[in-house]
Amino acid sequence: MSNEQSSMNRTWFFAQTEDPTNYGITDANSECFRKAPLPSLAKEICQNSIDANLEDESVLPTKVEFHSFYISKDKIPQFEQLKEEIRQCKEVGEQFINDSSTANFFSEALDVCNKEEICVLRISDFNTTGIIGSESELPHSVWNTFIKSIGVSDKADNKGGSKGVGKFACFAVSKLNTVFYSTLDKDSKEANIGVAQLISHNSRVARGYCGVDKGLPIYKQLCLDPDFEKRHGTNYGTDIYVIGFDKTDEWEKKIIFSTISNFFVSIFQGKLEVKVEGEQIDKDTLTKIIEKYKDNSELKKTRVNEYYQVLIAPETQSKQLYLDIESKYKISLKLMLDQNFSKSVAMVRMNGMKFMIKKIFKEHLLSLA
Repeated sequence: MSNEQSSMNRTWFFAQTEDPTNYGITDANSECFRKAPLPSLAKEICQNSIDANLEDESVLPTKVEFHSFYISKDKIPQFEQLKEEIRQCKEVGEQFINDSSTANFFSEALDVCNKEEICVLRISDFNTTGIIGSESELPHSVWNTFIKSIGVSDKADNKGGSKGVGKFACFAVSKLNTVFYSTLDKDSKEANIGVAQLISHNSRVARGYCGVDKGLPIYKQLCLDPDFEKRHGTNYGTDIYVIGFDKTDEWEKKIIFSTISNFFVSIFQGKLEVKVEGEQIDKDTLTKIIEKYKDNSELKKTRVNEYYQVLIAPETQSKQLYLDIESKYKISLKLMLDQNFSKSVAMVRMNGMKFMIKKIFKEHLLSLA
């Protein structure tokens, strides 16, 4: 079947089921990100993209871009069909006597669907493998693990995040719980598919796929952003479109703060570059970005300015130790004294992502970071 024919036959597919279990809108996988949806989104996206960096092109930085735009709803594949699924879910939700949250969610979702233009967030990465294995029938291919699996990860133990949950962060910032994925992978394979995480309804499962032949992808790229060009040649990577993006005030700052607080080492080392609505964050702009926002109360909470000062401090102002534990674990520890520091240590993985802050020094000890 040609790409054109496949696109014409695209449909939303929610599998029929005899499973009596009802799955609601407060799905645990995406719900864990709703307390801080935008910071969580930035962290999970950048982590996944770094882990997917092209190994044979490791000298090139992983690049991630966040860009919002509005699009006519008739440009979104099978949007009216998605709207009907949402309407049916609202009817089911209205039957929940002691739970108004489901009906409220789908009522608000329908309000979004009734608008002529829909807000979309495009998240793109570059110098990555893309989502490989889109043509594979193996259940544990990278494509099927990422798109169609829950609680399953294809990552090696030395990669950041191996629980298979981070991919749900995108749904936490969608008012429709709907995301489209498009990729040009390192094998030059193109594919795209839509995923909607709704509720069990009319003897059908909660999770639906917008593709062909019962949820298979369409083997071509999907480009919804009018300002974004289709990928060509070796411009491998993945484009994620969050449909019905919950575009809150100063959303860009929340993405930026999460990025620099969690990945300041990656960025400093030249492993990661991020662009948020045109604002570039890389090894050449990192100092300026931190200086620009250092007095912001939200950024202050992350203490990133302290840790960054330690990272760039010369040997005359800091102390660096190298530890080799049982010839298995290699640790680099850099310390710096400052009376204004918070007596804490940022723990960073090999890929440059901060995964923990440890406050281990008692009040009477010198302040350091």
